[in-house]
Amino acid sequence: MKKNDLFKNKNVVTIIASVLIVLVLIIGYNYRVNSAVAMQSVPYAREMIAEKTEITQGMLDVMRVPRNALTPNVIYDASQIIKTDGTKYYTRVNTIIPSGSLLYWDTIVKQDNLPDASLYKLGKDEKLNYITVNMLSSYSNSIRPNQYIDIYAAVQHNGENQVAKLFSNVKVLAVKTSNGLNVFENENEKRVPYVVFFGMPAEEDMLLKKIQAINSWGGGTGEEGAIRTTQITLTPIPTAATDVTNSDKLSVKISSPEMKKEIEDMVDDLTADEYKYDNGNKTQNNSKTDNNKDEEK
Repeated sequence: MKKNDLFKNKNVVTIIASVLIVLVLIIGYNYRVNSAVAMQSVPYAREMIAEKTEITQGMLDVMRVPRNALTPNVIYDASQIIKTDGTKYYTRVNTIIPSGSLLYWDTIVKQDNLPDASLYKLGKDEKLNYITVNMLSSYSNSIRPNQYIDIYAAVQHNGENQVAKLFSNVKVLAVKTSNGLNVFENENEKRVPYVVFFGMPAEEDMLLKKIQAINSWGGGTGEEGAIRTTQITLTPIPTAATDVTNSDKLSVKISSPEMKKEIEDMVDDLTADEYKYDNGNKTQNNSKTDNNKDEEK
């Protein structure tokens, strides 16, 4: 029988077609079985990771799971989110990653995209600080993160008033509303600023804390028991400088050593009084009372 005659035989053609169909089915079945049992190594959370937490290598381990069980939203490799170039990934706001869970792209976010991203950018040895503002003192909400401000102090003490630039080159980290919302998180909302956050080195931080202490005391007693009022109002003044990249950050400095000395003297003066006034309530200074008792003994 000739070759052409062989393919003209319907029985032969049917058998060959059946064999080919069976082979295709076998190959397809084996492919699907192999795909179903093929394993992929993926990172998972060794421990529960809270919201707004930087994801580090120590929080992760690796498990093998069937490849066809993975979705495109799964993070396949820890190197996708733990970078050597300084890029950091955090869990999103109001999101936790349970212990033992795989990691998904919709549960994490780059640090720069966090609502409070600027608060994570404090400089080395800087302390987080703030001053309160309103629409007027924030220049109609024109003070923004990564912008520099100078801070002026208006001092009322013993019936005298004076104003001076106290801090220079203060970089704004965040501006928040009275209920803690980021003012610029949603540009479509007209949010009212209430607090401006920034970082300060140790010396400047201590001076600001002294100012806050003076304001909380509200004053004290002067000569012959006369009540006096001491108040220091801090006002931000925007400068032309901005620092988006943080590569050329200006150094915070105290612009008025004379006012710094006066503020420190105020603290010594107020804490030395036998009485101080806190929100209008007269309270006895225990340290001086105790010293008087020691002297009587």
